[in-house]
Amino acid sequence: MNSAQYILCLETSAAQCSVALSHSKGDIVLEGTSDNNHAEALMPMIEQIIQQAEIDIKSIQAIAISAGPGSYTGLRIGASTAKGLCFGLNIPLIAINTLEALAYAAIESTDGKYDMYWPMIDARRMEVYEALYNSNLSLQRPMNNLILTEPMDLNALMDKRVLICGDAAVKAQTLLPFDANTNIKQHARYLLPLSKLYFERSQFVDLTTFEPDYLKFANITASKKRF
Repeated sequence: MNSAQYILCLETSAAQCSVALSHSKGDIVLEGTSDNNHAEALMPMIEQIIQQAEIDIKSIQAIAISAGPGSYTGLRIGASTAKGLCFGLNIPLIAINTLEALAYAAIESTDGKYDMYWPMIDARRMEVYEALYNSNLSLQRPMNNLILTEPMDLNALMDKRVLICGDAAVKAQTLLPFDANTNIKQHARYLLPLSKLYFERSQFVDLTTFEPDYLKFANITASKKRF
């Protein structure tokens, strides 16, 4: 499949939602809205970015969403909005793992100079959703929910260059002996490059069966897995 000119990206996994559009004249990004107001804010933001791009909504060739983990309510709103638009426009849905998008952004921003990239998403208090990737974006440890204040064995990482990113990086950097980029956190701009790649691969999800990966609801108690 050829590259798409117009892919609409929706990020609703965090307290602030954002939208971005892959555009033939250059990507367009709209910043986040007021906290936890996704249900009211998302459609006006979509309408605004369409107007800003000066295109008809029927020109959009696919919609990409942050597929989780993250906020249960935010992910649900993002998925239902995207599904409705995809059904109405008869276009495919692209689901991008939120942690993978963060890791990709961190790799790109550092030219892959770290051995490991550790995206973390705030799950309230000292809990985070996390996964570990290498500089080739290869998953080294599956996503998991982790309590930062519980004992963990970091021996396998101590001889490696590790970069933490995501909206939980601020609290994680005070507890873990690794570098942290607190600027790379969930945003639709970070879905753009992967959405183009997924589109070229025709890597779409089934509109009728897709559900976000809420993670915490699939794992009611925090996992005891460590390194």
